[in-house]
Amino acid sequence: MVIIAQRFRGSPKAMLDDTCGRCTTGRQRPIANCLYQSYVVSMKPMTSNLEGAAEDDKSSKPTANEIEAANRAEATALLIRSGYRVYRPEADCFGEDLILRTPSGDIRVVQLKSRPTVDRSRYQGLWMLFPDPKSELNGGSIGREWFLVPHDELYDWIKDRHAHTPKWNNAWSYPGIPRDLSVFLKPFRLLPQAKPGLFRQRNNRQL
Repeated sequence: MVIIAQRFRGSPKAMLDDTCGRCTTGRQRPIANCLYQSYVVSMKPMTSNLEGAAEDDKSSKPTANEIEAANRAEATALLIRSGYRVYRPEADCFGEDLILRTPSGDIRVVQLKSRPTVDRSRYQGLWMLFPDPKSELNGGSIGREWFLVPHDELYDWIKDRHAHTPKWNNAWSYPGIPRDLSVFLKPFRLLPQAKPGLFRQRNNRQL
């Protein structure tokens, strides 16, 4: 619509009324080769589609797969900066989302979650990797806090506090991280290394 107004110097209202401002101004005779109608034909459907797309964007939300992919990318970047080597299993079996090699050379089998979660029947023996869903460091300039914690240790801590509740079924999930859980998770927080090449240097010395 802006393109039409600039070309023919007519008002937007005139454009919507399907009249060409240049052709009708000053009672001039209509210009035989005026391209206004062709612009209207091509522009009106496009405007409608853009409006529909905007409405769709407002109502659409990321799918579960999209959220998982975004979380995996965010966590992988932080793990690499923290000195870990990150591998993905060929098949997602028994809750094994990622395989990590720690800076010290240990292997950890990891279940990736979008928030603190335990489930004895599904994740026993694994490590849980999740962010604080509501945290953004420095106003979002750094990203969320992430934690890598043994499932069974986290499970025992949560069980001591929620096993008596009606909703307890050997599984629990938090929408965020309350203060007492934050204290428990502090030793398991992932922090980028000052020297990311430390693992490689150590490995080369061993060889």
